[in-house]
Amino acid sequence: MTCFNKNIGGIFMAIISNNELSGVIKDIHSKYNLKFVTINDLPTAKRYILKISETISNSIVIDIETSGLDVLRDKMLGVVIGYTLKNSLYINTRNWNKEDKKELVSSINSMSNKIVMHNSFFDCSFTGVETGLALRYDYDTMVIAYCLFTHKVYRKESIGLKDLSREFTPYGDYEQELVDFKKHYSKTNKVKVSEFKYS
Repeated sequence: MTCFNKNIGGIFMAIISNNELSGVIKDIHSKYNLKFVTINDLPTAKRYILKISETISNSIVIDIETSGLDVLRDKMLGVVIGYTLKNSLYINTRNWNKEDKKELVSSINSMSNKIVMHNSFFDCSFTGVETGLALRYDYDTMVIAYCLFTHKVYRKESIGLKDLSREFTPYGDYEQELVDFKKHYSKTNKVKVSEFKYS
């Protein structure tokens, strides 16, 4: 993906332009004037994390992206930090070694912001196994959803992040294109959809 680069507050980062997006994500990005930033190296990530910690007084949202759901076999591919309603940062850790990933988790854990996650057990387990450090968090929206929407739990309806986002945000079914891609990729490459890996 081609990005344009910008120096913001002494930090050189790649800002993903709307022209480089497609489908529903492109429409959402444009309609809500969102800004997605991608960082690929640890020093830049640490500087940006420090800047967020020093300049953003509200809570932030953390989510990790992984190659799959198996904590012991899959790998952490990246960390997403949402630091305002319209700004988010993706730290691409795909080719990082264990020590760099550990230093990243340590930097996140030292932030002064309150940290919100959804299903913190998964994220913390993943970073714990891979780096020896669990991510710090203050609130887990999955626990909150479990308490608020017990009727969904009893009816065995999902309280996953995608489902709650579809219900409570204007973004709609933003991941359907990804689901369709996984099915097409799996069929084309003769891989079971259940065995598809993002790596």
